[in-house]
Amino acid sequence: MNEPKRAGRSPAHDPPRLMPKLLKWTAVSVIAVELLLVATGLLDLGDAVVIAIGLELLCGVLALALAVTARVVYRQLRREGESRWEALFQAAATVLPRPIVMLLHQELASLVSIALLVRGRKDVPAGATVIKYGSTHKVFIIVMMVIIPVEVMLVEFLVPWAWLRTVLLVFAIYSAIWLFGFYAGLHTRPHYIDSSRLVIRMGHLAAVSVDVGSIRSVRRDYHPKYKGLVAVADDYVAVPGMSGTVLTVTLARETPVRIRGRETVHAGEVRFDTDDVEGASRSIRERAGSPQG
Repeated sequence: MNEPKRAGRSPAHDPPRLMPKLLKWTAVSVIAVELLLVATGLLDLGDAVVIAIGLELLCGVLALALAVTARVVYRQLRREGESRWEALFQAAATVLPRPIVMLLHQELASLVSIALLVRGRKDVPAGATVIKYGSTHKVFIIVMMVIIPVEVMLVEFLVPWAWLRTVLLVFAIYSAIWLFGFYAGLHTRPHYIDSSRLVIRMGHLAAVSVDVGSIRSVRRDYHPKYKGLVAVADDYVAVPGMSGTVLTVTLARETPVRIRGRETVHAGEVRFDTDDVEGASRSIRERAGSPQG
């Protein structure tokens, strides 16, 4: 299958991007240029100190401007139905480098998923109907977690350098925690549908949601090949499992589909994986007012 093309964007839901990007990189650029000029002797150290004081004031103004921008984005996202947690990270992504925010989000969400698993709770609203998924992922994760201790023992016997054994041990521990966090996310963050939204997830790594009122039909429909955690094409959004997607929900024409951490797109279908196709179809039909099968 060719790589999916981007679905139509929804400018009305896109937070402002250009100004925050300009603001958050301005101070960094000025500091870098100043250090270069001092290092090459083109700028006197005394003048550099004066400029540094000016930069302190500039950074204060920038911090205030970025905080105001983030607050505006946060409020906009909350009005659109995002949770406080997700709205906070998406707002932070408008004023900080997105890779840093996404990494921080995933690490914290992994720890939250583990905490939810230990407490026997799920990240699902009260009254929502749970749609399970990820059984194949869970088996794979368990196998990988069993293999990690074996790899650690082999490293202890086969690698002669103590420093390298230490590095590999730290990496193995981190991998085990990450895998367990992913397992916990699959268990504690299932798909769900309530009176207002259908939410499709891949643990704490990805989430897609649509309004229940936009659902027109649901059918068993197998598609094996996608790229990425969330695939977006001309008229569909897909959250695939390890073998693709098995269920397709048809939406009203040009329905807004919210993708966590990305822009809202317009699509006519949402495709996803589930462990119980018939049960998931039945739950969606009941919640959406018995749309066509």
